[in-house]
Amino acid sequence: MSEIEKLIKLGQTGNKENKRLDFKSDFDYEDSSHRLKLIKHIVAMANTQGGIIVFGVEDNGKAVSFSNKNILNIDTADLVDQIHKYTNTEFDSFVIKEIKRGQSKKAALIIPFSEDLIVFSKQGQYNFRNKNKLHFEKGDLYFRHGSKSEKCNAQDLARRIEASRSKERKEWGSIFSKVAQVGPSSVGILDTVGGTIEGHKKSIIIDESLLPKLKFIQEGNFTKKGSQPLGSSVT
Repeated sequence: MSEIEKLIKLGQTGNKENKRLDFKSDFDYEDSSHRLKLIKHIVAMANTQGGIIVFGVEDNGKAVSFSNKNILNIDTADLVDQIHKYTNTEFDSFVIKEIKRGQSKKAALIIPFSEDLIVFSKQGQYNFRNKNKLHFEKGDLYFRHGSKSEKCNAQDLARRIEASRSKERKEWGSIFSKVAQVGPSSVGILDTVGGTIEGHKKSIIIDESLLPKLKFIQEGNFTKKGSQPLGSSVT
C-alpha cells in the first residue's frame, strides 16, 4: 500500500483528529482567512509526516452537510501558486479527491511528506472586522503537534535531522550492498562536477562538453540514442 493509499484509508476510517488527520466542517476557498489557514495546515503536515484533511466532518468525526464541489472545484494550480507565494516553495504533490467515508462521500486533500522543510517566506495576513490579523509570520516553520498545526520546537527539528540521517544510512547501505555484489574492482564512481570516473587503479576523464549530454535513466545506467544501455562498471 502506497503512502497516499494509507492516508486515504486514514481519512475514510479515522474518527479522531491527529497529526496526520484533520477535519473541516466548513470551508470557503475564497475567504482569505480560510485559505491561509489551509496553507498553514498543508505546510505543517508536509513538514511532519504528511496527512489528509477531510471536509464536511466535525472535530468529533461526525459528518455534516457540505458541498464537495467547494473543494473539488478548487483550481489546484492556484493553490500551488498560493503556497509558493507564502513559502517560495513549489509544492504541488498534494491530491484533491472524493473519498468514501461511512455511507457518504467526502472531499479530501491528501498531503504527502516533504523531504525538504517548507518555511514561510511571507506573513499570512488577512482582514477581520477591519483589523489585520496573521495566521503565520515570515520565517515561521510549522509542524503538527497532535491535532494542531503549530510552530516548530527542538524536538521537531531533532526528529527531522534523525530521519534525514536514517535515510542517508539506508542509501549508503544500498550502495555498499551493490558494490559487494559486483566487487570493488568492477565499480567506478562518476564525478559529474569534476568530469572523471574513478575506478580500480584507473581513471577516465570525460570531456566537459559531454557532461551535460549524459542522460541517466535508473540504477546508474545511461543510454545513447539507438544503442543498448551502458553499464556503470569500470574495468
